[in-house]
Amino acid sequence: MTTYVKMTPAQWSKPNSQTNQSRLDILRKIIKNGDKIPLNTGAEVKIDNTNDNLAAVDNLEKTLKPVKLVSSRGEISSSQIGKSAAFGGAQSGAGGGTKNTALAEGLQAIWIHAMLGKRIQPFESYSQSDLKVAYGKAEVNMLSLDEMLSMDASWHWSAYWSAKILMNKGYLKTGMTIHRGDDVMKAIYKLKDNAFKNSGIVKLGDDKWNPGDVWAIGARVNISSELSDESIQKLNSDLVAAFDDRKIVGISLKKIVSEAGAKLKEENRTEEVDDHIFTRASLMASFAKKGESFFRSKMGLVIFDTTSKMDVRASAAFASPNMEITLKTARGGRANWAQVTQSAKKRMNYTMPTNAELTRMAKDLKNRGAKSSYANNFYLMAKTVHPTIRDKNQFLSDMETQTAIQLHSKLAATHVCSLLEKNKNNGKASAFVSDLVNFAGSKTAESSIYVKVYE
Repeated sequence: MTTYVKMTPAQWSKPNSQTNQSRLDILRKIIKNGDKIPLNTGAEVKIDNTNDNLAAVDNLEKTLKPVKLVSSRGEISSSQIGKSAAFGGAQSGAGGGTKNTALAEGLQAIWIHAMLGKRIQPFESYSQSDLKVAYGKAEVNMLSLDEMLSMDASWHWSAYWSAKILMNKGYLKTGMTIHRGDDVMKAIYKLKDNAFKNSGIVKLGDDKWNPGDVWAIGARVNISSELSDESIQKLNSDLVAAFDDRKIVGISLKKIVSEAGAKLKEENRTEEVDDHIFTRASLMASFAKKGESFFRSKMGLVIFDTTSKMDVRASAAFASPNMEITLKTARGGRANWAQVTQSAKKRMNYTMPTNAELTRMAKDLKNRGAKSSYANNFYLMAKTVHPTIRDKNQFLSDMETQTAIQLHSKLAATHVCSLLEKNKNNGKASAFVSDLVNFAGSKTAESSIYVKVYE
């Protein structure tokens, strides 16, 4: 049995870290509602809804000393109560705080099943035993229940708020089964591969076709009967119909940090893609005390639609660069260097250097410094984005202090950002950005319908 940190008086004096609610007010609500809560040992109890118990909680608040409470397991101390997700905590000893993607998606599946079973109740009404029952119904490809339950409380609250908005908006209904990484989910993507092949076009990767992290499938729905792989257009059309009937619903999840910030949006209902407007590019990192410097960051930033952002960088040493949408609480989708290169050629008739060429340039710049044949062009591209960079000698001197790895990523970002600034006023930069944002966000003419929960 998994265990929790003890709720000592010091713990009771703090608010819930996710909602800022008083932990003692939460305890009072749990007692009045007759909900189960775990002890530090993991055993669940119901604390009797009596005036004596509620008075004891009041005394705990006044004195900050442990009190005795009468429960379904006899008399317990308030310090025996476990610091569960209801109070803003998690289980101890099982990797609490981990933010592994698979576990977070599996936890979401469990919470959806728990909430479909009990309807929408206050967060603290869902006990550990409720989530265990839900685990038996969700299809999460053998993910460990203990590992999922031991995730940081913020992931439990995110799963709760996400399920709540999906249920309130009618995307989930009783009888649905939630699938994550199992044979049903794999069957959907296999149909996608067949449909692209039958259409005679290069297939999209799974996430670019449909980034559903979990799939909600209606009761007695047979995937192969509902969806045809005759062509990608037919498959996508069938998915729209199944989506509208709430038979097959792909759900993309981003972490939610507050219920008020939760948003929900349908994507790819039609083959139409979105248009975006390039605003500006930046290669500077701003620091309140240190001012701005070109080489303080190895990335570039592309701002579009006034305030939305994509960053440009290599994620590892000499790895192929990419462009990635940044959201408030998570990454919002990525476009690889092949897509960047393709769109640059298509929209601006510019041939981007390959990753191998970027690597060679970076190593030459590091080895030869200002004498490198690439140094002057690097300076001119940087100046195109930031005309305030006037001192070439200072720029090259700063460049020589960088590693080849840092120069590689910064070169890629500089190529992209300078090209966009050069084409800012002719519409080509906006066309390029539209390509990349749509691709990164899994919104292409061949992508399929899903619902996204994000903040």
